[in-house]
Amino acid sequence: MGKIITLKNDAYFAQINQIKIDLEKFRSLIYTHAINLACSGEWKEWNDSMEDGDLFSFTYEALIDTGDKNIDKLMEIYNFIGEMQSKIK
Repeated sequence: MGKIITLKNDAYFAQINQIKIDLEKFRSLIYTHAINLACSGEWKEWNDSMEDGDLFSFTYEALIDTGDKNIDKLMEIYNFIGEMQSKIK
């Protein structure tokens, strides 16, 4: 009688989980880079008017509508990573 071999073992799933964690870290880094780029470019005047310690919540919607092509590309990468995260199982 043949033996059933499980191809997806604990080590495999541990790798998948680590990949998901790493993708989320990278996605967060891309988002941060988009904010920083916007604050030194399109939003520089606004950024310069902010006081040290001021808090502001940046929205996804604001970042996809800056008019800066580089930020647009970063947000495309951000979206792509999000799509891929949901497909990795």
